[in-house]
Amino acid sequence: NYLDNFWDLYERLPRETARYVPRFLACLHIVSHPEKYGLDQITVDPPLEYETVSVRKQIQLKDAAKTMGIPEKALTILNPELRYKILPEKEYFLKVPPKSGAVLLSKIDKIPASRVAKRNYLRHRVRPGESLSTIARRYRTSVRKIMRVNNIRKSSYIVAGTILKIPGRGNAYISRLGKRNEPDQKNGRYRTHKVRRGDSLWTISRMYGTTVNKIRRMNSLSNTMLQIGQVLKIPGNGEKQLSKAKAAKSGSKKESA
Repeated sequence: NYLDNFWDLYERLPRETARYVPRFLACLHIVSHPEKYGLDQITVDPPLEYETVSVRKQIQLKDAAKTMGIPEKALTILNPELRYKILPEKEYFLKVPPKSGAVLLSKIDKIPASRVAKRNYLRHRVRPGESLSTIARRYRTSVRKIMRVNNIRKSSYIVAGTILKIPGRGNAYISRLGKRNEPDQKNGRYRTHKVRRGDSLWTISRMYGTTVNKIRRMNSLSNTMLQIGQVLKIPGNGEKQLSKAKAAKSGSKKESA
C-alpha cells in the first residue's frame, strides 16, 4: 500500500484535486513545445508598466481613479486581486500607472473613506444524505451563493462532515425564527409548534434548545419529513430555553437603552 508517486494517490483524491496536477503538467508540456501545438507564432503581450504606492486608507478604486484622472478599468487591470474594487483598511501597495502615484498621494486626504459591511456567515456541518439544494432551501438562500462563498465548483459534490458557510438570508432567517414561529400553546411538560414554510426539524430544535432526536421521539416520527401546518410537541426544556432567549433579548434592549 506504499504510495511512491502522484499516480498511486490519484484514485484516492477528490476529483477536482486529482485533475489539477495532470492539467498543470499538460500546461508545462505545451509551454515547453509551443511549435508542436502552433503556439510559436503568437505575439506575446508586453508586461504591464506601473508604479507602486503605499496607501493606508480604505478607498474605492473608482474614487482613486477619478482623483488621478484615469479610467477605473486601468486600476482594475493592474490590481485584479481587489475583487470588490476597494482597498483594505490596513496598508496596501496599490499599483498605478507610471507618474500617477504622486498625484494620488497628494490628494489622498480628499478621497472619502469607504466602509464595507462585514459579512457574518452561519456555519452548517453537512450531514449524510444532504445536498446543496436541501441546505439552500433550509436557510432560504440559493445553491449558487453557497457555492460561491465556499469555492465549490460542482453542486453535486459535497462531503458529509464538511462545514459550509451560509450567506445571505440564511443568517436573517435563523435570527427571525423566534419571531415568526412562536409556539401556539403550552401544554404540561411540552410546548406545541405549528410547522411553517421553510421549517425543518433542525431549525425547530435549534430555536427551542433541544435536539432533533428528542422531537422525533416525542412525536413518533419515522423520518425528518415535515408538512406545513403540522403540529409538533416540543420537549419541556425547549420552553425554558425559549424563555431564556427572550429574557436575554429584553435585557440587552434595556442595557442599550
